Amino acid sequence: MQPIQYFAYGSNMLRARLLHRGVILFDAGQPSQIDNHKLVFNKRSNDGSSKANLMPAPGVTSWGVLFSVDPNSLSGLDAAEGAPDHYRRGIAMVRTPQCECDAMTYFAQSDKLVSTSASPWDWYMALIIAGAKACPGIPEEWIRSVLQIGVPKQSTAPPSKSFLQAVAQLRAAEHNRWQDLLTLATTSTL
Repeated sequence: MQPIQYFAYGSNMLRARLLHRGVILFDAGQPSQIDNHKLVFNKRSNDGSSKANLMPAPGVTSWGVLFSVDPNSLSGLDAAEGAPDHYRRGIAMVRTPQCECDAMTYFAQSDKLVSTSASPWDWYMALIIAGAKACPGIPEEWIRSVLQIGVPKQSTAPPSKSFLQAVAQLRAAEHNRWQDLLTLATTSTL
């Protein structure tokens, strides 16, 4: 089967996260943009936080990572994303430095949206920042702006399975002090 193009814009920008979810990647990913969409944190999560989503926004460009993937390996990613109940697969036109192409991505289901952007967990935001930083070509200004789009909150509950998996994925990407990503993203010295 032919590889498909997958546009990752949230925590899935981190290659280690996709590999953990069983996705077979054929490349390291490349910086890409989606026009007329903005990154928001308006997808209600079962864990009391919000998750990333793309919403139509004329004139706005958002960044992500375009991966070439084995379509037969997407069942684990669908399960992790809660597709089709929480997110649905969609096709979007994305731009890379080399081309424009149609890519599969995920959009939150309308019944899972909150009316205004809410706060993601700090570890979830660290996954997004780590994934963006690992992809040369995503502008530093955009990476810094992500923390202003969804101000992360710290969990006070005992560590969840999601938290432990995220920390393991961040460590696999050589971010042992993942909390530093949240402060580095707000400074000019990325």
